Amino acid sequence: MLNASPDHDPRDTAQMKVERRRIRAKELAWNASFEARDVVAFASHYDADGLQLMPVHPPARGRAAIQELFEDTTRDGHYQREVVCHGLELSVSCDLAVSYGVTQVSGWNHPAVDGRIRHTSGFVTVYRKTDTGEWTAIVDTATPERMEREPADDEGRAAPIGNRLSGDNEPFIFKPARTYSWDSETSSPGIDEEKRLIRILHEKADADIATADVDGFARFYAEDGLLMTAGQPVARGRKGISSHMTRLFSLKDFGLPVRYHGTFVSEARDLAFTYGEIALTVGGRSFPGDFVIVYRKPNGGQWRGILDITCPSKMRDNLIGRAEVGL
Repeated sequence: MLNASPDHDPRDTAQMKVERRRIRAKELAWNASFEARDVVAFASHYDADGLQLMPVHPPARGRAAIQELFEDTTRDGHYQREVVCHGLELSVSCDLAVSYGVTQVSGWNHPAVDGRIRHTSGFVTVYRKTDTGEWTAIVDTATPERMEREPADDEGRAAPIGNRLSGDNEPFIFKPARTYSWDSETSSPGIDEEKRLIRILHEKADADIATADVDGFARFYAEDGLLMTAGQPVARGRKGISSHMTRLFSLKDFGLPVRYHGTFVSEARDLAFTYGEIALTVGGRSFPGDFVIVYRKPNGGQWRGILDITCPSKMRDNLIGRAEVGL
C-alpha cells in the first residue's frame, strides 16, 4: 500500500517516526536553501554521488555537477518552484526512504527554447541514510505532465513547447551503463536474492510488453501504484495503468526497450528501487529518458511497483513528436 501522507504512516515503528520527522525537516531546509539561492547548501542535501534528473536536461551526477546545474538554472533570477509532497515511503530498517509529489516550475530559461518555460511535474526523490546517520538524496527526478513556453509581456496565452519542436527519427542507442557508490555498497546473500526476485519481475513485465498483455503488465504494480510519464496525466492504480498501456499497445510499431542499470534494496528487504534508461518507440520515432521504479514488499508478500517515473532526456522529444504519433 502506497503511503499517502509525508508526515505519518500507521505502520511506522517508533524509530521510523523519528526518521520521518528528520527527513521532513531536511526537506524544509532543502527548500529554504533553494529560496535563498544558496547553491552550496542546496547541493549539500544530495549524496556525494547523488543523481539529479531534471526534465529535458542531461543528468547531473555528484554535488559539483548539481551545484553547476542549479547555478545555470537560477542565474537570471526568474526561476521559481513550488513543491508539494504527497507521501513518504520509509523502510522498516530506516536506511532507505522515498518522497513523492508534485512540483510547479516557472521562469526556467532553458537553452533549448527561445524564452522561458513552465511546467507541472510529478517528482520522486530517493534518500539513503549514510553511516554517519545523515539522510542524503541519491536520486532526484521529475517528469512534466504539462510543459509550455511562458508568454512575453506582449503575448497572450502560453504556447505549448510541442508546437515548436520535432520528434527524433534517429535510431535509439543506450548509453554505457552507469554505476554509483551507494549501489555497490548494498550486497549480501539476502539482498542479492531480493535483487534476483526483482529482476524476475522485470523480465515478466518485459515479456508482457512484448506480447501486449495489458493485465499481466498491470500486475507488475501494486493495486495503488502510480505511473508517471512525460506529457501524460499520472496513471493511478492497476486500472489506470491498464488503460494507459492499452492505448500505447494500439500505436503503430510500439516498443519499450529498457536497460536496467542497478537495483538498491533496503536492509529490511521491504523497500527497493531500480534505475536505468528507457526509450518509448512508436511510429519510427524514439522518446528516450531515464527511469526510476520504487518497489514495496509487504510481510509475506511479493515485490510490486508503487512508483514508476520516467524523466525525458531531450527537449525535442517532449510534446509535438508524441502528439504526432498519438501519445
